[in-house]
Amino acid sequence: ERSEDWLSARLVAETVLNEALVGPSLTAGIIGGDVDGRRWSATLRQVNSPDGAGADSDRVLLDVSVRVTVSGRRSLEVETMRIGVAQ
Repeated sequence: ERSEDWLSARLVAETVLNEALVGPSLTAGIIGGDVDGRRWSATLRQVNSPDGAGADSDRVLLDVSVRVTVSGRRSLEVETMRIGVAQ
């Protein structure tokens, strides 16, 4: 693969984070799709507070991992956090 492939995968990850993984209705789960011919998947996991803080709220913290195929078996992974809705 070339450096352009990695740059393209990073741009896809940024697009996913800024367009697909925004808004007040995010929930834990796995989603995916294609952007500019590159396959991506996102895993959203609810982060539980060890002291139970926020347990009565409908908002939750989500750990987000976006993986974008670069070439063959290689992929780029970007991690961040989002605010979502409790299920």
